[in-house]
Amino acid sequence: MALNEDKILSNKFVFVSYSHKDKEAVIEDVKSLLSKGVRIWFDENMRIGENWEEVAERILRHKNCVGVIFYNSANSFSSKAVQKEQSLTRELEHQYWSVHPDAKTAVDMAMDAVQLLMSTYGPNSDRATEYLTKIASEQTKMFNDKILCIMRKESSKLVQEIYEKVAVPNRLVDNEENFIEDLHKSALASKDTNEITLGKYVGGEYVGPEKSANAEDQRFGVANDLIQLNGRSYITKELRWRLMYVEDGKAVLICNNILRQDSFDEGKEFLENIFCKLAFSMEEKSKLGDIKARYMTEEDLEKCTDKSAIDLAIPVKLKHWWIDAEGLTENWKQTFSGSVSYKNGFSRLIKKGIRPVIETSSQTLI
Repeated sequence: MALNEDKILSNKFVFVSYSHKDKEAVIEDVKSLLSKGVRIWFDENMRIGENWEEVAERILRHKNCVGVIFYNSANSFSSKAVQKEQSLTRELEHQYWSVHPDAKTAVDMAMDAVQLLMSTYGPNSDRATEYLTKIASEQTKMFNDKILCIMRKESSKLVQEIYEKVAVPNRLVDNEENFIEDLHKSALASKDTNEITLGKYVGGEYVGPEKSANAEDQRFGVANDLIQLNGRSYITKELRWRLMYVEDGKAVLICNNILRQDSFDEGKEFLENIFCKLAFSMEEKSKLGDIKARYMTEEDLEKCTDKSAIDLAIPVKLKHWWIDAEGLTENWKQTFSGSVSYKNGFSRLIKKGIRPVIETSSQTLI
């Protein structure tokens, strides 16, 4: 199972510590957690020739590591590598959670580890003696009341418990509910409608008395209700957005406003090259970072978790916005009404407006 380390380390994640002798059960849980979008790091990320202790220390000391999930057993308790991870976890004061695959307490697992070491190295071996005199008591103290799930009879139940008790509270998963909740706290999203207020733009060009521009910010250099770009002024109002979905640390939003077609000639080029320059202030662009505007796609529709974000009660005369990056194409995107005109014996569709989609990092908005 190949994992994208850069993607995992780019946001908050947890480290999974376990003995390779317990790998079969651990991997089953890890696959399920990954399928739920939980950001976890485990040793499948290692490359040939890497030193495990060096890799583990690098990951545990990473700024985005928020804690460790220990899969505890006699095998893990007697493992030198796992003991090193336990020591680093205490040193770094990370949060940690203990999964007990067997119905055994930390004391019982420590005693099992003693027996395992004695049977492997002999009752008088240095490893068995060191473990019995020092490490067993440290592990017992560390894990005695740190039990996430005592009985691991079903992977699905344990995975759900990890998801609810570790992943969601620690923001380890791209989750629409968490994202909206954070936007409520920042006052960007309405608690009543979940609408997100961000940017200003309508698109109608301003025709009126000439007003001087402020060089500091050409977007609001004309007046509060106008924006300016390259000497042209545009009438504005606040833009309202709805969240379609969050995926891989990226939030995809669709605009609730209809942008009038008469302000631009080619929609795709307008969205890609002009819209973000006009819609967002310098302060917003600095916060949003690498923001991208585009048409909605069929893939967006499939991933959208809140279909009401798409099916707004738009007046019939404005229902001319469902256009994708290729222009007016498949019928499923053409929810047009009264948009056909006739000229020289030919019928044609008239584009009267679009609803932009923007992509930005889910973390920059919070």
